[in-house]
Amino acid sequence: MPRAVADERCVHDLLPGQCADCKAPPPGVRKLGYRTERGAVFHNQRDCAALLEGHQFARYKGMDVHEPERLAWAEAQSRGLAACQVCCTERAVARQDQLRTTAKAEADGRPCLVRVGEEWFPGTAVWLDKRDGLWWAEVTYRHRGRWVVGTMSQRDLRPRPQR
Repeated sequence: MPRAVADERCVHDLLPGQCADCKAPPPGVRKLGYRTERGAVFHNQRDCAALLEGHQFARYKGMDVHEPERLAWAEAQSRGLAACQVCCTERAVARQDQLRTTAKAEADGRPCLVRVGEEWFPGTAVWLDKRDGLWWAEVTYRHRGRWVVGTMSQRDLRPRPQR
C-alpha cells in the first residue's frame, strides 16, 4: 500500500525531522566541521579563535594538543558535542561566506579602481557580460573599512595602475 505524502521518509526510513543524518543543522552550524580528540565543542572553522584558545590553554597546562578532526554535525550531535558560540553563529557563517566570496573574487579578478560617488577605491573585477551597450563586472573592494561585493558597469571601473 503506498504511503501518503505527509508520511514521506528519509533514506533511513525515518520521518524528515527525526533523522539526525538527514535533518538540516541549526542556523549557524554547517553540515561539516571540526573537533579535537578530547574537545566537547563542534567548530565550523578549523582556525576558530575559541578552538585555538583551547589549544593554547592546553599547552599552558602541559596537556597534549590534538589536531582538529573533520566530522559531520550529525555525528557531533550523537557524541553530545555543543555548537561553538564563536564560529557556529549565523553572523559568523555570513562573515565567513563573505570572506570566502571576497577571496575568490580577488583571486579570480583583475586589479581595478572602483568609483563610489566621487571617490576611487582599489579593488578587483571579474567581467560578466555586455548589457545595454556597457560591460558589467562583479567587483570586490574595501569601502570605509568593510569589504563590498557588487555588480558595476564599466563607467565606474578603471584599470589599476601597475606599481
